[in-house]
Amino acid sequence: MIFEISFTLEAEETYSALSKQLEQRWGKQETTEIRKCIIHKDCSMFYRIYDTQIIIIFFWDNRQDPMFMT
Repeated sequence: MIFEISFTLEAEETYSALSKQLEQRWGKQETTEIRKCIIHKDCSMFYRIYDTQIIIIFFWDNRQDPMFMT
């Protein structure tokens, strides 16, 4: 299933500002790693952003044992 992802102007501006802040604080490498989005208190989505696409890596049931990512 393929969906188009759209950002509102406010979302683009706040994402850009936050990305710049994190890049200045931690460097470019740290701002391109795997990200987590809490969809619901019981479900999270892990994804990675590349130049022209967002790759959804997996979904996680937050009720499971904690996960350690290396």
